[in-house]
Amino acid sequence: MKKAEYEQYVLLSGSVAPKCVWGNLELLDIKKKAPEKIYTYACFHTTGKGAPEADELLRQVQAYHKVGFDGMKLLFGKPELRKAYGVSLCDECYDPMYDFLEKNNIPVLLHSNDPVEFWDKERIPKWAIGAGYYCDETYPTHEQIREETIGILKKHPKLNLTIAHIFFLSNSDRYDLAEEYLPIALEWTKRMYPDPAEQEKIKEKLLALVEK
Repeated sequence: MKKAEYEQYVLLSGSVAPKCVWGNLELLDIKKKAPEKIYTYACFHTTGKGAPEADELLRQVQAYHKVGFDGMKLLFGKPELRKAYGVSLCDECYDPMYDFLEKNNIPVLLHSNDPVEFWDKERIPKWAIGAGYYCDETYPTHEQIREETIGILKKHPKLNLTIAHIFFLSNSDRYDLAEEYLPIALEWTKRMYPDPAEQEKIKEKLLALVEK
């Protein structure tokens, strides 16, 4: 098999639990092998029980920035984490962290929401049920999480933000949100939209946004 060669690589940590802090450190070790072409994003560690502490979030982002991470990956907007934390994504407990990220123009990748069908027992894919992604009435709604994310952009308009999986906008056809809050970046993962027709629809709308 031919070895893939790219000019640059972006490595994202998915380590959320404190016991998995090694996931961040492992990426930093890889970055040291080729710092001119490898970019790394660290992930916050929280207990997953109750609202994160503002001082602790700020301490972590400052520490990761100091040791050489290029950006931060935030999973706060995953429905199961949003439910566990019990506070809005634009709650004041996040403000010191976002202020620091905004002031230092540190790139942020935010996973916000899941496909809207994850809230519908009749439409959610079997693999998603097996993975524990079904959102019942105890979860914040898809619309609520979306509005809370917009709240982040309103409070921190200069945040260098990328929203993963194009913010799951294709589910609601709300591409106007991306246009309204530009400049933000939207990341698209094809595997989240396996239907070729849906992929083509997303591609056309994203190209239209870029052309504007």
